[in-house]
Order: sequence, then C-alpha cells, then structure tokens
Amino acid sequence: MITRLLTGLVLLSSMTGCGAPEPVATGYKKQIAAPPGAATAATTTGTGNATPATANLAAGQKAYADLCAACHQPLATTAKPNKTLAQIDANAPAKNPSHASVGAKWPTGAAAADLVAALKK
Repeated sequence: MITRLLTGLVLLSSMTGCGAPEPVATGYKKQIAAPPGAATAATTTGTGNATPATANLAAGQKAYADLCAACHQPLATTAKPNKTLAQIDANAPAKNPSHASVGAKWPTGAAAADLVAALKK
C-alpha cells in the first residue's frame, strides 16, 4: 500500500513539476462576436509583436487616412504595411523630423494599436 502511494506521488510530481507550462484547452470555448471594426483576437506580426485584441480597425483606417496617406499613399497601396507598435513609436516626430507635420496628432497607446491593425496585410 505504501509502495503504491509513493509510486503515485512520484508519478504525479514528475507530471506537474517538469517545468513545462500547463496545457490550455481552447477548443471548447464558444467564440464571441466582436463589435464591427474591432479585431477579433490578438495577431502576431512577423517580428513577434502582437496587436491588442481591442484594436479598432475602423479607427486605425481613419487615423491612417488623416495622418499618413498624404505621404505614404492610400492604405490599400501603402508603402508602410505591417508596421509594429515599436516601429510606429520609433518614427514619432520627436525621433523622426520628417513626421513633424503630424506633431501632437501622432498616434500613441490605443490609437497606435488601431493603426497597427489597419496596416496588417
């Protein structure tokens, strides 16, 4: 009896203490529809940066049209597809004088995440 108990404890501890993350079940969850224009889930760019699930695609498209399209072409043919939050931040007017015309309107925070969502190709 004690041998079985010890064997069971050793097996149990080896299964939970291996250092690997616990498995996560995802198939059973019901998918909930997102509001129109909102991203439905976090997506990953080629550089590993994620677009927050709360990004608003419509707001990002409007921000691009208002702030970027004059120099970088319309969104459909933009010269700046798939930009990440880090890339947008690195090109803020304070860091890149060519964007001085945008000035204080430069998107940050949630607005920058919206812009990233709009730039996904």
